[in-house]
Amino acid sequence: MRRYLADPGGRSAAASGVIIMTLAVFFADAYPVAWIALGAVWSSVTALTVWSVHRRAVG
Repeated sequence: MRRYLADPGGRSAAASGVIIMTLAVFFADAYPVAWIALGAVWSSVTALTVWSVHRRAVG
């Protein structure tokens, strides 16, 4: 876990996840479509970043 958090990509994925989920909660009541879109963006960006960090840590 420390290797992942030591990598700037891992930290930025965690920070962007917190920011996007905060925005998603804020917009959830008024704009459910925006919440769904933010969730989709968050999950794809997080998955790609975690995969990239994992590949660099392993390889």
